[in-house]
Amino acid sequence: MNSALLIEKFEKLSLDAQSQIEKNIQELLEKENNSSPARKPRAQFGDLKGFVKYIADDFDAPLEDFKDYM
Repeated sequence: MNSALLIEKFEKLSLDAQSQIEKNIQELLEKENNSSPARKPRAQFGDLKGFVKYIADDFDAPLEDFKDYM
C-alpha cells in the first residue's frame, strides 16, 4: 500500500485511534527487531590469512595407506 495513502487515512482518524495505531506500530517494530537474528557478515577472501600456523614438510607426500590405489 502507498505510504501517502496510509498517511491520508491515518489523519482522518480520531486522536484516540491515532494513538492506538502508534502503539501498535511501536509494538510491531520492537517485535521485528527482537525476532530477527543478527546477520553474520559474509566471509571475505583473505579472512583466514595467517590462520594456519604450521604445515608439516611432508604434507603433500603420498600416504602409505593409499599406496594400493595409486
